[in-house]
Amino acid sequence: MAISIGKPNIRLEEILSKVSELDILNHYFGVDKIPTIISSPLRPDNHPSFGFYSINGQNMHQNDKGTFY
Repeated sequence: MAISIGKPNIRLEEILSKVSELDILNHYFGVDKIPTIISSPLRPDNHPSFGFYSINGQNMHQNDKGTFY
């Protein structure tokens, strides 16, 4: 096994050719449909306020309504 501290040898395009952005969101956040609102993974959140959405049906975007950014 080779270990490198240089540039990664895999590109985002290669990853997205094998899995979709929704597959990645599902793996890490349990999201199975878009648009959706979940409790924020970035801070304590008693009320769901962190949203995922897509404008074009392929690329996912996020919006944290709790911090108003």
